[in-house]
This record gives sequence, C-alpha cells and structure tokens, in this order.
Amino acid sequence: TTTTTTTTMVPSSSPTLTKTQPTTFVTTPTITSVGGEGNTTATTTTTTPTVSPAPSWKASPTPSVSPTTKDTTRMPTLTLEMTDTPTSVRQTTTSPSSTTTTMPTTTTTTSSVPTVAVVVKTTIAPTQNPTLSNIQTLTDAADAFLQTDTIIRNGEILHHAVSDLVFVQQTDGALVLYQGIEGLPQTATQRAPSEFLWSNDVSEPLGSYYTVLQGDGNMVTRAGTPENPENVVWASGSVSMGGMYQLLPNSESTGIEIRQMNGQQPIIWSSLSGIIRSGSTFCVVADVPYNDAESNELPSRMATLPQDCEFAVHLGDIKNGPSPCVDSVYDVTKQSLWKSPIPTFIVIGDNEWNDCPSGQQNQGLGLWKKHFTNFESYWNHDYLGTIHRDPNRYENFGFVYKSTLFVGLNMVGGAVINRGEWNTRLTQNGNWVQNLIRTHVVQSQQAKGVVLFGHAEPRSDHNNFFLPLEAFIRDELKNQIPILYLHGDGHWWKVVHPFYGQSSFLGVMAEGRRTTLKVNADPANFGGNNVRQAYTFEHIRW
Repeated sequence: TTTTTTTTMVPSSSPTLTKTQPTTFVTTPTITSVGGEGNTTATTTTTTPTVSPAPSWKASPTPSVSPTTKDTTRMPTLTLEMTDTPTSVRQTTTSPSSTTTTMPTTTTTTSSVPTVAVVVKTTIAPTQNPTLSNIQTLTDAADAFLQTDTIIRNGEILHHAVSDLVFVQQTDGALVLYQGIEGLPQTATQRAPSEFLWSNDVSEPLGSYYTVLQGDGNMVTRAGTPENPENVVWASGSVSMGGMYQLLPNSESTGIEIRQMNGQQPIIWSSLSGIIRSGSTFCVVADVPYNDAESNELPSRMATLPQDCEFAVHLGDIKNGPSPCVDSVYDVTKQSLWKSPIPTFIVIGDNEWNDCPSGQQNQGLGLWKKHFTNFESYWNHDYLGTIHRDPNRYENFGFVYKSTLFVGLNMVGGAVINRGEWNTRLTQNGNWVQNLIRTHVVQSQQAKGVVLFGHAEPRSDHNNFFLPLEAFIRDELKNQIPILYLHGDGHWWKVVHPFYGQSSFLGVMAEGRRTTLKVNADPANFGGNNVRQAYTFEHIRW
C-alpha cells in the first residue's frame, strides 16, 4: 500500500498584484519599482529626490544557454520543497476577458496501486517518499505557461505536453526549463537526466519565490508571495506596451518566448536571445556637404553607414546658402548618397531652393526635383513596404515599417518668398500627416508611433502646420501616440520636450554636418507616457 497525495482544485479569488512608483533618492545601484518590475538601475549622486516618470525596467542581462551547446557540468539541481500542505497556485486565463483562479486543497487517499513519483527535496521525514502533487499538465499546443498577470509559485512544475517542455519555479528563486518530463531529477542532489535548456541563473537562499508575467510584458521573479511580495531577484527586462502577453514554447520546442497577443504576435523576449526589440534602426545625415572637404568625405561615410541601420534619411541642405544652385552641385550630392548600401530618402532644404542666390530659386527647385524625386527607387526597398506619396506635394513620402509611421515633408526654413504658397504648403502637409496617422495608427493600428522628417527648425512662420498638429495630438490622439519631429537646419544638437506643450511630442534637431545620427524607433517602449523611451539616439562622428 502506497500513501499518495492528490490535489483537488477549488475556486478562489485572484491575488492582487500592486506596482508602486516611489520617490527615489538617487545614490547607488538599487532595485526599485517604476511601473514595471526588476530593473537594476545605476545612478549618480544627488541630494534631490526624483520620481521616475515612466516604466523603465532594464534588468541586468542574464546569460542564456544555447540548446545546441549543453554544458552538463552546470546543470542546475532541482531544489523544490514541499510541506504537508502544498500552497501552489496556478492561475489560468481562458480568454483575455475571463480569468479563473484555482487554489488546491489537499486530501489523502490510500491506493493499492503504486504511483510513479517525482521525488524532490521535502520538509517531511526523510524516510518518506512523497509524490509531488503540483505538476500541472498543459495539454493543448496553444496553451501558455503564463499569461498576463498569471503566476507560477514555489515548487510548481508546468509541463507542456505537446512540446514536452517543463518549466519549473525552484525554491532558490531559479526558473529552469527542461525538455522531457520523464527525466526530471528524482532527488534534490541528482542532476536531471532530461535535457536542460535554460535557467535564469538565480541562486538565492532557499525560501518562497514566485514569478509573474506582468501586463507590460515583463516576466518578474520575486521573493515572498503575491500576497506579501518582497524583493525582485530576476526580471526578463522585456518592458513593452500594455496589453495581453503569453509565455509560450518556441516553434522548435528548444526554448520559451514572451509574445504580445495582437495580430502580429511580436516576440519581445526569448530564452535563447533575451530581450528582442521590435523597433527599427535608421541613420540620419543633415546639412551636408557645405564645402569641398565634406563633399569629398560624404561618399565614404555613406558607404560605411552602421550595419544595423535599415534605411537612411538626408534632412536637407545639400549645399551652403550662398553657392550657386547649378546642376553639378545637385548631381555630385546625388552620386555621393548613392554610395549608401541601404535605401536612402531625402527631404528638401532651404539652401537648395528658397535660399538660392537671387533669381535662382525656381531653378533650384527644378534641379532638386530632377535629381531627388523618388530618390529611394535607386535601391530595392520592398522590405519597407508601400511608399506613399502626397497627391498635393509629391516630394512628401510616407511608409510604415516595424510599427512606426515614417513621414518625410517639404518643411524648409529660410526666406519666405511667397507667403501664399508657403501657408498653402504647410496646410497641405498638415492635412496629409493627420490623414496618414488616422489611417495607419488610429484605424488599422498598423503603426504605434510616428516619426516626421523635415528640414526646418520650427518658428512662427510654421504655425500653419504645427498648431493644427498640436491640437490633433492633444484632442484626437490624447497624447497616447509617441511622435518625433526630427529636423536639421541649426547645425547643433537640440532636444525639446514637451514639444508644443504635448507630452507625447518630441522635437529633435540633428547636429548634421560631419556627424551621422543613428536612431532607434521602438514605440513599444513608450509605455503610455514616455516618448523619450520610444526614440533613442547615437552620435557617430566622422
């Protein structure tokens, strides 16, 4: 006769998980709570308390183990503990709008049939050999190990039957992924005969730990319990936009990944490669060349753009203002930009049009159209999707790539030659931008953020564009879409936020000249209120 422990699941209320945003005195690296969980932040000394304005968890990277190069000498030991009354909780979400939480109670039955036991470290008498009653089996291929706000508790084992992956929360805080349920370790001192795939490499004192997949996509392991949470011991760092997320086996059943449950189901974290950014990276040059030295250097700089840039944009001013607007000037710059290995776009600057020497303005505009209309067509840019053109201003372009709407505009500074043309052009620009945002961001939700390219640093002469846009961002978009206006013109680095008084609007002037600006656009990092997290910049000096 073998005494076995079975588990009966009964409904219970879901534990409440709270997140706080404390006032942090910036002193030394510490783990704090700023809207997400598990960020290790290195800080500098100050005497003024500051409140972090938005989620910004960036957990220290944890090494992952490639499934192709197993090191059996570093396989973790399964250190699960079980008391007489197991307390594991498994929450299962049946749909985004329906959540069921179950709390096991323990009953003891007597059976004459021996059971196959997975024996682990236990707090009861060592002469006994209990079965582990908290193995949860997920039977459907679409079943997730975790969904938004669900928990794996101390000593719990989740077995995904279709992939045969086993996800374990150990009592030393470690999360471990195995391939194969039959090979789990039989005692706490044995290594697992099953294939070890991944661990978060946490090794805390034995105690109580749990892991939750948060509503921002961050998977966080804490000491304590959901009812009495203590310090964070590990986090995936995959802070993204709010929504529904799932922790699932990958397609090869060699690891696990966090996916955002929208139409495209982007992967934001993987046990094989860590945090996965869904954004795009592009390069920007501006206000160049202004002299012979820059003209001679530009071809090589375009040819050696950073390899992670996926496209490039010239923000206008391909010459200095006083020099003649003649065909050779435009042609030389075109040939230089053609050295770029990636699709390159260009917006017009005032030096090649309205600031041309007297009497050459129309000639300058004509030469720009001759050399730079549909400029990106020199490259294969199919991967960028459809390039839209403004029917009223054909030099304006727009496309959606990796969740961002990119828009290039005829937005020059300099002299206002014809006030009527100037105001009409700005109004047409504004109408087109707002229509693109409504179509690709609001309605189809194909894009989550917007980058506007123009040449001019805004001034009151540009109110016909920026004031209606300000009202649109405030009243229609409710400051919920991160928007960047990126321009040249001033030849120095300048960041303005809030731009035109709007929290979701960021204005940046690229230094240009002999500096390439590398930009990462990842609207998933916006978090609802931090546009400066959505767009990051790197300066590359020539």
